[in-house]
Amino acid sequence: MHGLPTRKLGRANRVCTRGGWTQTLGNVPPDRKSRATRELELRRRLPRPPLRRAWRHSAGISQAAGAEHCGVSRQGFAQWEAGITEPRGDHLELYVSLLEECRELVEA
Repeated sequence: MHGLPTRKLGRANRVCTRGGWTQTLGNVPPDRKSRATRELELRRRLPRPPLRRAWRHSAGISQAAGAEHCGVSRQGFAQWEAGITEPRGDHLELYVSLLEECRELVEA
């Protein structure tokens, strides 16, 4: 990246730009790029932790029901909601879709 400082983060790199550190997919193998790209797109759609709980709560969905929908424990779901941990893979896709449905219910 033409002399810009980089930091290795597993399979993805972060590159320093004027706006700060941004994630790139420079060293992801070609066969995994589409999955990695999909995960980055989902992470961009994931709201900040305070909105996660607010949308779910306003839609009338319990943590237990949300956890069951995503296929995780209630404690794991609570950690995602608080921003302590982040979902990955299929769980990320299920969690983002659940939150988007909650948002639509709240905004309707």
